[in-house]
Amino acid sequence: MPQLTVLLPAHNAQDTIDFAIRSILNQSFQNFYLWILENGSTDNTLKIARKYENEKVKTFELGPIGFQNALQWGIDNAQTEYLARMDADDICLPDRLEQQMKALQSNNNYVLCGTDIYFLTPFGNVFSQISENKTSEVNQYSMSNLPQYSQRFFADPSVVFSSKIAKNVGGYDLEFDVGDVSLWIKMLHNNFGIQINNKSLIYLLNPKSMSTEVLYNYKTHLCREKHFAEYIAPPKPDFNLNYSPVNSKWLQIALMEISGGNKHNFLQSLKNSGKKVTIIDKSKALFSNVYLIYLSLTHGVKYKRHPEIELFIQSLKNSN
Repeated sequence: MPQLTVLLPAHNAQDTIDFAIRSILNQSFQNFYLWILENGSTDNTLKIARKYENEKVKTFELGPIGFQNALQWGIDNAQTEYLARMDADDICLPDRLEQQMKALQSNNNYVLCGTDIYFLTPFGNVFSQISENKTSEVNQYSMSNLPQYSQRFFADPSVVFSSKIAKNVGGYDLEFDVGDVSLWIKMLHNNFGIQINNKSLIYLLNPKSMSTEVLYNYKTHLCREKHFAEYIAPPKPDFNLNYSPVNSKWLQIALMEISGGNKHNFLQSLKNSGKKVTIIDKSKALFSNVYLIYLSLTHGVKYKRHPEIELFIQSLKNSN
């Protein structure tokens, strides 16, 4: 039996799932199953997934049970020692699983391993955040967003984790539909994980994703408060207030695009965010070098574009 099962939940992902699947099948580490957890798609997601089925790749038509319930089904039913997270709109670099399995097997006390990531914008450009991230251990405190604790830099869909420990802690807390936050906190209680600084996952920045919502952010605080006793959650926001309609992910995309010299994409991203584009914004685009120095010095914002990773994505498309 393989050592690893890759859990790939998929819902209405016909535009991206093909590349996600092929990036997994193209791994240097091949001792795995791939389980595609289709949950209630109304487009061609299931049809695309079915064409890859063989002894190694299985598609499970679970119905409209939702993202977390699909992953929980995978945890409950998989029999391999390790499980890997993957989203249907992300792409793995070829050495992702190999690097993570080596890291996990280097220390039997590690219950999970996440990696650093690249960001793919809706314009098809790839960026990374320039930082000094180093391979390091993580614990429950790393899952806090309180300033006194070191923060995790791994993304949820980059994680490989222990099937046994995930089962022992009961998997996800389905009270909170906040992705993997509850699972990582529960698994890291009295345990350690490792995050490696290799960028092994290309993460699609989707401005329509659940993490852009005010309610989602509040739910993550409630989840931390429940499972992480030392965490002090902020007061509940007043949802009767008229929150700004500006989409923060489009603002993040804008900063990336201007870092790559893409002035048109910068202004378009600001417009897409719901923000009124002003003469000041146009000046930022015109004098982008000065603006980027300002961002770096005052906010520590630094992004780098990666044409070589864009070529890798293109090679996946061309191999179809």
